[in-house]
Amino acid sequence: MLVSKPYKVAGKDQTLPENLEGYSAEGLASWYGTGFHGRSTANGEIFDKMSISAAHPSLPLPSYARVTNVNNGKSIVVRVNDRGPFHGDRALDVSERVAEILNFKHKGMARVRIDYVGPAALSGSDEGKLLATYRVNGNLPTTALASLETAPAATPATTPNPATTQSRVGAAFSGFSTPQPLTRQGVLVQPVLSGFAFSPSAYNAQR
Repeated sequence: MLVSKPYKVAGKDQTLPENLEGYSAEGLASWYGTGFHGRSTANGEIFDKMSISAAHPSLPLPSYARVTNVNNGKSIVVRVNDRGPFHGDRALDVSERVAEILNFKHKGMARVRIDYVGPAALSGSDEGKLLATYRVNGNLPTTALASLETAPAATPATTPNPATTQSRVGAAFSGFSTPQPLTRQGVLVQPVLSGFAFSPSAYNAQR
């Protein structure tokens, strides 16, 4: 389900950026995992803590955005399919797996840059192509990320301005080599889950 309407949380209006073309922002990112695993996201998808996904207060749902950890240069394109975080100074919530990939799960938070890519497919699996967007300081890593599934990548959804959108989305996903397995590290300390100004159940399907 496509979600792009303004809404209100705890008395605060949340609206879409006026111009998504070239949208880029920087702020703190946190992560959420087991406590929300299996729950519905704001656009009706099911949250999977091991998916390449994120929650943003105002970007269209679903959409793609490149998230870069500015402290180590690691970045990946994520599927934005949920709303949040609504805790004062945070700009983004990522899944537990994305926090592992960007190497800040053990810290709980990191400063990130968020670059809007374009609308995401409304159905199917896009994990394979998202994993292939992993970069370190803008370069292909020596070891790519392993996929947790074998489903084919979904075809991007059409938009009112397909030429511009497909060019931007295509640039984000083109020219990637087949991912190779990445050895997982030991279990890290579980940080406090993302803070919210309200109980997740109080915001209907949104966490």
